Amino acid sequence: MKFEKVLVVLLALFVVSGKLIASEEKKEAKSPEQKKPEESKKYTTTFEFKEQFTGVSGDDDKFRELVQIKDGFLGGISRFSMEKDLDNDMKLSINGRALDDSDVALNLKVTKENLGSVMFKTDTFRRYHDSTVIWYPYAPYKYELNSDDYNSDYGLFYDRSLFGFETSLELPDLPKFVFGFEKGGKKGNGTYAVGGEVLDAPANNWHAMIQPLFYEVNYDSYKYYFGISKTVGGFDVNLRQTWENFEGNRQHFETGIKSTGATFYKREFVALYDNNIATTSLDVTRKMTDDIRLYFNFAYTTAENRNSYDINANNGTSGTIAFGEHNLTYNDNEHSGDSSNYVFEVRPTWFINEQLSAYFRLKYKNGKSDSNSTRKEEGRDDTASDNNPATSEEVWVFNSDSKERTLRESIGITSTHLPKTRVNLDVDLEQSEVDYDQLAEVTVNASAAGESSTGKGNWQWDATNKKDKIYTTIGVRSNIIDQVTGNLKYRRLMNKSDLSEDIDTATLKTGDQEYTAPAGYEYLYFPGFIEKFTRPTDDFRLSLNVKACNYAVVRPQYGYLKTKFKVEGQQDDIGKIADYTSNSFGLGLDLTLVEQVFLSLNYTNTDNETDTLADGATNSAGKNPYTGAKSTTTYSGAIEDFDGSYQVVDIYTSYALRESILLRLNGNYATGEGNFDTTFWSLGAGVDHKISDTWTLSSSLTRYVYDEDDNANINNFIANTILVGLVGRF
Repeated sequence: MKFEKVLVVLLALFVVSGKLIASEEKKEAKSPEQKKPEESKKYTTTFEFKEQFTGVSGDDDKFRELVQIKDGFLGGISRFSMEKDLDNDMKLSINGRALDDSDVALNLKVTKENLGSVMFKTDTFRRYHDSTVIWYPYAPYKYELNSDDYNSDYGLFYDRSLFGFETSLELPDLPKFVFGFEKGGKKGNGTYAVGGEVLDAPANNWHAMIQPLFYEVNYDSYKYYFGISKTVGGFDVNLRQTWENFEGNRQHFETGIKSTGATFYKREFVALYDNNIATTSLDVTRKMTDDIRLYFNFAYTTAENRNSYDINANNGTSGTIAFGEHNLTYNDNEHSGDSSNYVFEVRPTWFINEQLSAYFRLKYKNGKSDSNSTRKEEGRDDTASDNNPATSEEVWVFNSDSKERTLRESIGITSTHLPKTRVNLDVDLEQSEVDYDQLAEVTVNASAAGESSTGKGNWQWDATNKKDKIYTTIGVRSNIIDQVTGNLKYRRLMNKSDLSEDIDTATLKTGDQEYTAPAGYEYLYFPGFIEKFTRPTDDFRLSLNVKACNYAVVRPQYGYLKTKFKVEGQQDDIGKIADYTSNSFGLGLDLTLVEQVFLSLNYTNTDNETDTLADGATNSAGKNPYTGAKSTTTYSGAIEDFDGSYQVVDIYTSYALRESILLRLNGNYATGEGNFDTTFWSLGAGVDHKISDTWTLSSSLTRYVYDEDDNANINNFIANTILVGLVGRF
């Protein structure tokens, strides 16, 4: 929708609502005996207009990602809202914005007492991001994609959209009916890092980012829902039915580059999606006695997907292997699947006395899914291909089934026995079991001279995955001392997983390097799964709010998080795979220096550290499914040690020069330390001038500076934004 059209719509609504108000006032003037009290005719309107310009020197893509505003000119209606009480117990509310074609919203709702409501909404907004992922310090030094790579003047971005309406019918003594529709969308382009082993890279760089990968998305979702709610015999009953459809496409492009600068593969992927979900849910709440309340929920969900994929990978000469992969002239895939599950939940709450309450929750989930896939490959054999999709050299057929059963029990207690103190204790136990059954078969067609029509391969994977989780949470909020309010929270999570699997490679196709893989590629075409792991996590948070005097408030806070990840089973017991530790300390200060001056300061220091074993294989991809031998060269799932510490300082101050003029100053300083050495700061100053009781004029100037040492300074920028706004409230 064009900006001019949206602006016309908003202004038209404004004019129409004004005429409606005037018309009603005229009617009231003609019939004074029917005139309602004056206060029922009041309406409120807020109107905010802004115009801003941003100039960027340096990496404008990185600026848009960090600040999330477009450089250049941007302006329009940043916020508009109105509420009006109409005749006949009706109420009108409107709000929205219209800044440019990609930043538009409008919400309108009309409500009539004892009848129902009608609501309409639309929203479109843009989110920017940059293509830079990590500095790859070897030739050809590929850092990021340029705007020319995706034909955009504004770099990479997604446009998100939402359109919907809802109507309700609420007649006295009858159930409430609700019907609605929503349409969502996501369109745009992006990048993410390509991970893989780098050929010819220096020693100990077993895993690196090769280059950013460019992709395009175009998704649409449709949602219809219908609901009925009614209180019957003391039971609050809510029944809801939802139908959802997701469809769209995604395509991306990938290039592998040796450290010598040579390209050793290119890939193009295209995926088409068409998924449907239907959900029926029932919620029932009942106040059993003055002390006991009961909540019940039941939900049943079915889903189906009909997806297809197409890959074109050019590795050079047809039939040859490059980097462990065959040349693909094309790869045509079709996937279909169906799943269903039901969830049952019951939660009684008991208010034992005024200082003590408790609840118990039982939640059970039972689900199953079936999927079938067909993959047709051209040029996948060791000999030349004829590029004829009708006679694919290889045809793969996959069948997969899974069944899940999950039970979760929860108990919680809340106590207020201590003066001005609330204590919460919650314990959750969860047991989950999923049975997997997968079968793959491959056949070969003689579609060209020299291609083999004999041979057939298949494998079968049967596994059961069991998980146990224990959550323990303690929370305390206290105000025993009048000047001090404290919040403390501790959470302990223990997550355990065990997998028993059986692999049957009954028939192997000989003569194809996909099966007789060279050394270092034993994991190809094997599902792989973490067999057994334990993962304990401790999370502690403490924050205080101390009123030191009538002019000062101090806000210290502390946080600690520790998680460990231990894997064993497929390899020998290799013990710890990763430790993640986070320590944070913060201090805030609010000061009212004099009656006209307010100052707020906030400081946070966070130390994040990941300690890993980069030479530890973490899943069964490191095990040869044919011989059972454990690979000593294949590493999957491990990353190098990383230090992500940072510090942040925020400042805000205001000075009331006189009753009609307010001066503002705000700043932010953030510095990344450890493995990611960056500095990002901003400083802004502004003035608010109250022209009248209705209108206020605002202006501000903000400067942004970003410096990134570890990325060869390619993301650095300096930006300045000037803004003028007009706010009306009447």
